[in-house]
Amino acid sequence: MADADAICRVRKIIERDSERRFIVVSAPGKRYSSDDKITDLLYGCYDDIVSKGNCAERFSRVAERFIGISKRFSLKTDVEALLNDVSLQMITKKSRAFCASRGEYISARLLSDILGFEFVDAATIIRFTGNGKFDFNATKRIIGKKLKKSPNAVIPGFYGADVAGNCFTFSRGGSDITGAIVASGINAKAYENWTDVNGVMFCDPEIVPYVKTVKVLTYKELRELSYGGASVMHPESVFPLTEKRIPIIVKNTFNPDGNETVVIADESYSCKNGGFACVTGRKNFAIIHVEKKLLDSEDSVREKILSVLKRNGLRAEHLLSGTDKISVVVSAKNVSVDDRSDLIYKIEKRINADIVRIIDNVSLISVVGRGVTETGNVTRIFESLKKENVNLKMIDYGSDRLCIVIAVSNADYEKSIKILYDNFNGRQ
Repeated sequence: MADADAICRVRKIIERDSERRFIVVSAPGKRYSSDDKITDLLYGCYDDIVSKGNCAERFSRVAERFIGISKRFSLKTDVEALLNDVSLQMITKKSRAFCASRGEYISARLLSDILGFEFVDAATIIRFTGNGKFDFNATKRIIGKKLKKSPNAVIPGFYGADVAGNCFTFSRGGSDITGAIVASGINAKAYENWTDVNGVMFCDPEIVPYVKTVKVLTYKELRELSYGGASVMHPESVFPLTEKRIPIIVKNTFNPDGNETVVIADESYSCKNGGFACVTGRKNFAIIHVEKKLLDSEDSVREKILSVLKRNGLRAEHLLSGTDKISVVVSAKNVSVDDRSDLIYKIEKRINADIVRIIDNVSLISVVGRGVTETGNVTRIFESLKKENVNLKMIDYGSDRLCIVIAVSNADYEKSIKILYDNFNGRQ
């Protein structure tokens, strides 16, 4: 939805299949690397409203994008009037969530006009509680009643409202969640998620250009990949589909006839395609390593460490513990040089620790696939990385035999991804 060309592609895709009845849209993203995402501009608008009382200068850039899109189409909508109304509401409401949601709202208004579909405001069907918690049961009832009578509709993603009309949003990328919610609410045959790549790849194609598409994944595998860093779908988008076991089909907007990935509920299916492992990851973490004699005999020591981290704005990504030690992985961007001495002091004081140190420049790599934690596979991971002189800083895997998380240095990140892909899947 970034520009008029993208919307033309979307229209062709929708018109190819009459069963594509309900369309959930995102706000326009970047058209090129230095471009702005509309949602980022709208968050800036909110900041301007709070600090200056208006957002005229920044909102003009938002308006320019949408007016440019609208000029390619013969619309019934008065786009300038729509934009003026949105700008006024943003200033009046002074709500961060409301401001952020207007990119999806305007996109959906324009696309519904272009397609000749009904526009259904997400605020009328996606229900949140007064404290901002998503209410799935209420939403299902509303969607079932509202959309049952509609042959076709365009719905903005990312946001909803409470019974009083106050706007709330999901986390960034939340249009995926809205799409899954709508699919569940209407008992859809499938939920198509259109992105900019040919389905889900075995790893990042920018690191391994010859990587292939995964043909079939399970819900759990997709969630592990999304959480681990694969920028395919929001990790929470699976949950609305689980009860009715609705399959997800991940396709490429720029190549509608290209490879696709089907995501299913069947946990007996293994992630395989001439190998087994999907590999993803993220950079820039820190490991907070704590040692204390008889740590394992104190029931509350882990909770005390986590409470210190929480008060300092840190969330544990992974936690590994031994007899006398514990390691907690956190995002490095939240562990500034100025704060780390104070953080170390607080942990030492809170639990009377013997050693507290912070390991910087860490990347987390997730190797995902059913059966990945079997002994032979774990050995292959160790041996393949050791052969290329990659030093493992941490390894974590659970009892579900689904995912292994490996910590390496940032400098070894790309090399490790390629080694693991080649070792398990072979150069395709």
